[in-house]
Amino acid sequence: MVYGEKINWDSKNNPYNFVPFDVPVKEDKEVTGLSSIQHLNGAINCKLTSETPLLIAQSIEKGSPAKLQFYQENNQYIIPGSSIKGMLRSVIEAVTNSCFSIFDGTKLDYRHTTIVKKLKAGMIMSMPHNNNLGEIKLMERGWIAMCGKPTTVTGFQGGVPKTFNLAIVPASVKSGDEVWITYKKIEKYVTQRNKEIEGQFYLITDLCTSKKKEYVKAVYKITGKSIGNKKRERIFFCPRDDVRYKFGSQEEEDYNYIFEQQIDRWSKLDKSSKNYFDFKEQGKLKEHMLIYFEPEEGERRAKNISRVEVPRIRYEKSRQDLLPKAHHKCTDRNNLCAACKLFGYVEGENSMAGRISISDAKLVNSPLVASKAIPMKVLATPHPTSYNFYLRDPNNLTVVRNYNGCKIEDKKGKISESDVDDVELRGRKFYYHHPDKTDQSYYKVNPQHKIPESQHNSAMPLFKDNVFEFEVRFRNLSEFDLGLLLYCLFLEDDLRHKLGMGKPIGFGTVRIEIKSLFIDEVPIRKKYETFDFVLPDVKEKLQEYRDYFKNQVKVLTGRDFDSLRNIAAIKILLATTQMTKTHAYPSPEGYKWYMENRNNLLPDIDFIGNEKSINITGQQFNGGNYEKNEYVVSKTKPDKEKRFVVPNKDKGNIDAPVLEIGKEVKGVVISIKGLHGVVKLSSGEEVPFKRLTEYTPVEIGRKASFKIVKLTKDGKISHLEFRK
Repeated sequence: MVYGEKINWDSKNNPYNFVPFDVPVKEDKEVTGLSSIQHLNGAINCKLTSETPLLIAQSIEKGSPAKLQFYQENNQYIIPGSSIKGMLRSVIEAVTNSCFSIFDGTKLDYRHTTIVKKLKAGMIMSMPHNNNLGEIKLMERGWIAMCGKPTTVTGFQGGVPKTFNLAIVPASVKSGDEVWITYKKIEKYVTQRNKEIEGQFYLITDLCTSKKKEYVKAVYKITGKSIGNKKRERIFFCPRDDVRYKFGSQEEEDYNYIFEQQIDRWSKLDKSSKNYFDFKEQGKLKEHMLIYFEPEEGERRAKNISRVEVPRIRYEKSRQDLLPKAHHKCTDRNNLCAACKLFGYVEGENSMAGRISISDAKLVNSPLVASKAIPMKVLATPHPTSYNFYLRDPNNLTVVRNYNGCKIEDKKGKISESDVDDVELRGRKFYYHHPDKTDQSYYKVNPQHKIPESQHNSAMPLFKDNVFEFEVRFRNLSEFDLGLLLYCLFLEDDLRHKLGMGKPIGFGTVRIEIKSLFIDEVPIRKKYETFDFVLPDVKEKLQEYRDYFKNQVKVLTGRDFDSLRNIAAIKILLATTQMTKTHAYPSPEGYKWYMENRNNLLPDIDFIGNEKSINITGQQFNGGNYEKNEYVVSKTKPDKEKRFVVPNKDKGNIDAPVLEIGKEVKGVVISIKGLHGVVKLSSGEEVPFKRLTEYTPVEIGRKASFKIVKLTKDGKISHLEFRK
């Protein structure tokens, strides 16, 4: 398979896809406190039926593998209200294009294999303090044989291959101990498979635990058993002058953050695992610690400080940085997204209580449950650093880029730091529905697959046709809010929710029905005028509120509800028609398929053949209609006196304002390529411009306004930005 090829994936290959962004939908009404309730209050009684196996996990036996059963309280099967609320919120966020409340400015880290050749060894001599930078002493590292491992190494000296015998570390020497060594330098290393590795290597030929004439002072460094067939450890030493590199508090912060993430990951591993690592000698960055670092070109500065291993590096951009601004986490109670208005929000000392509460759902039938624990297929955690799944280049859908926008050049993940362009998140992750098969083959472990038992969970799920009942209480909702809540609870007749654990292997398809709808439409002050107040059941108004919500979406966006890109995607991902297909990881061992294709492109949802059911064409879907940094739902013309006119010297327009960055100019678009284009201004100049995303609408031949973002030294426009 050619790298970068857009694979013909289908539902058999990947159990999920993404709901893309479109125009955020919310009422522009001020949020009022609950003490001044003037809107709708009431309750919705709901019925939830499982249509595939369902697992709200509760551990019954810890260890590896874990044994899980369905959640119970007082021997009664329960779905906690918090689980239903999480499911409901994810749908409401997707339907209304609300904020990503779980994202902040935290940056992910990744294993950076391509900078290994750039890394230098060093020792921390001082830490940053106040306005003073920290210092790293440059060192070299050499190989020494581990006890019981082969000592023979083949290397090149002066272009001639030679055989060297490595020293062996005495059992009494501990990591961090001072030792004395002799070494040989080679220009090329030959592996056991006769592969020649270019580069300068040092081989430790002898070692003493006490000072010895003509021996070099060194420090022994144990890096752990992270590789099963590991044969060598490292010796750090200084064969040269005392060379120092400076580093700042940001490098210290990055190191400590990554270390804490590693501690968290490894603390969950079985100590018998080959990936288990002993951190006894490790900790936060401190003086005399042995580290790797990447030297800054042209100056004595260090960056990307890491433990002595293949380094983990933090991205320059966070996931929030790749979101349109309208999807950033809400921070202003007077400008909340639709989801935060319903569920509440917390931002520092500011907060607002939610307007929805959901009771626990209780099983009302005799439980249809597995009689014994079923070994389930591997359930891995999400891997947001799988760029081909989570990210897309809006300018070139055939290119895979990481969070910094760097191009991934091959299947192994080689990063090109010279090829950088725009990159964005695909959207919100949703899982397809699976069929319910009585043979359980689509979620049970195949005993013929050679996968370590420690990777499997055993579970006792509830099967299909189990029925639960729960209640949703709401207060101070507008008609729009209530219509949104009712739509996202019930969805459409042919759509289903996904709930609980095991979604990738088909668990969690549930149908929600509304049994009754009680609405208090009486102002709160009127309640105290009588003792006979009873909420009426107005279930017949269910569709009326849902239709009102859809109509308001059209008023706010200028587009039909079903024509929004996010709604079109939801109607494919959550459709019951998916249950007629065979969804599964590729056979026989799906994780291998993912590894082989990890840097090939995940295509967007395929709309071919679905146009009638979703009321949108593939071209409309891929065209979109939103801006990345600013959304416009109503078109207003600026006042004439505020418009900026480009000076035209030929007409002697001496009173025209001087060009300034930030001013607007008008012109006709004459070419477009990706995010870039050329506009012909009224002065006759042809100037390049950039639009914010491919979904920012602009057409060749149309007049438009542009914002000046860069001027030449002589005052001419050198670059513009398209503003809708």
